[in-house]
Amino acid sequence: MDGSAATRRETTNRSGAARPTLKLGTYNGTTPLETFLAKFKNCSDYYGWDARERLCHLRACLDSDDDQVLWDAGTTSSTDNLIALLRRA
Repeated sequence: MDGSAATRRETTNRSGAARPTLKLGTYNGTTPLETFLAKFKNCSDYYGWDARERLCHLRACLDSDDDQVLWDAGTTSSTDNLIALLRRA
């Protein structure tokens, strides 16, 4: 599953109208990390992700060499810990 699949679900606003779907995409290290993280935060805020959902979506977005970060993070990582590992990579 690519990162965009994680954001394909349609949500509704308070009036019941469907909101547009945001496409987060994947992060593979070829674009600036801070640009990706700004998009990630925007999607997280827009969809109202909780801590568990944020971690799941962030893990799903990592591609290519950044997959190693998942191994380094282990299974008990938090979003903040994973972002710190990405910044060090």
